[in-house]
Amino acid sequence: MTYKEAKKQDVETYINFVFKHAKTDEGMTALDTARFHTYNPNGNYKLCQGWGYEAAEKGHFVIGLFAGDYNKKELEKLTDMKNPRWWNVNYHVNKLYEEAVSWAEKVKDVESRTDEEKEYIKKLLEKK
Repeated sequence: MTYKEAKKQDVETYINFVFKHAKTDEGMTALDTARFHTYNPNGNYKLCQGWGYEAAEKGHFVIGLFAGDYNKKELEKLTDMKNPRWWNVNYHVNKLYEEAVSWAEKVKDVESRTDEEKEYIKKLLEKK
């Protein structure tokens, strides 16, 4: 099902599509794009959150637990508006993606550490 098809259906089908089943934001209005990236499992917030959690778990980046929270809150404010501006929506959607890439790079960096580096960090964390 596409966004246009879902929009022609009843309200429940349309809402479920945007919030749960859509794979991309293609063709969506600014409001639905903000909703998609805030609440849908395929949206940029979940992507950012997933990489942040992985960075926190693997690399002891505690701040990763809060990955994407600021931009999510800003998108939530936009979803309360009747007609949010595309510029604002795109800005926060893009920032979520950039942050997700940043966290993914941190995870990659942690995974490529040598045994000596891992041991050093382990000892450093034990001292605290």
